[in-house]
Amino acid sequence: MVMSNQETSSRRPQMQSTAATTDQPTPGDQTYDTLREENRVVMRHQIALNIENFRATTDEFTPHPQRTYAPLRPAPAPFFSIIIPNYNGRRFLPTLFKALQQQTFTDFEVILADDAGTDDSVAFIEEHYPDTRIIINRHNLGFVRTCNLAVDAAHGRVVVLLNNDTEPEPTWLAELAQVICANPDAAVVSSKLLLFNDRTKLHTTGDTMGTDGIPHNRGVWETDRGQYDDAAHAEIFSGSGGGSAFRRDLWQALGGF
Repeated sequence: MVMSNQETSSRRPQMQSTAATTDQPTPGDQTYDTLREENRVVMRHQIALNIENFRATTDEFTPHPQRTYAPLRPAPAPFFSIIIPNYNGRRFLPTLFKALQQQTFTDFEVILADDAGTDDSVAFIEEHYPDTRIIINRHNLGFVRTCNLAVDAAHGRVVVLLNNDTEPEPTWLAELAQVICANPDAAVVSSKLLLFNDRTKLHTTGDTMGTDGIPHNRGVWETDRGQYDDAAHAEIFSGSGGGSAFRRDLWQALGGF
């Protein structure tokens, strides 16, 4: 997959040395089936209605003709929820959303989390990508709180944090799904991020922890020769927030960021 930060782009998820050859995880994959069948949404916040505060008489209402609506049907939750934090990133969105439309793995929802931006990002998405779920912050909350709120609203079994200025390759989600299903004990799967304007250069292949106690982008600014694609480099300390997949149940159990 290619992803850009206008400086970054991603190719393959770590923990896998070869590209996926199928669009979807193996149909009989137990992990995938289990995740898809757990059709429930964890709600962190519950709303209680105090009836005493909403009492009214029938005189206060104007009757309207009754309508008949079709019954709501439960829909299975998607495998992925792609969360895109956005602040005045309108100029990046056409490239990103075109790339998402070209994904070979299609079991996903997209959530744009707009952090009180002042450009026309929301209007653009509403017009051109109406299936996108949109969260609009009334006040600027920053990256961390915006991501946490979006994950709370996500329906997917796996949440993917994706920068708004990225361009995933068509097999990006398929490869992420395959790695996740093949590694049920993994909490996070990171993408390989390449520089947008020089896609021979790495931005990160996952985070490592230095002796100074500070995480570092593994491979940053190095020429991509596939040096981190083998099994010996599969495990990472953490994944980049610009293009990594997290198991939602573990994310919520740990309280998010």
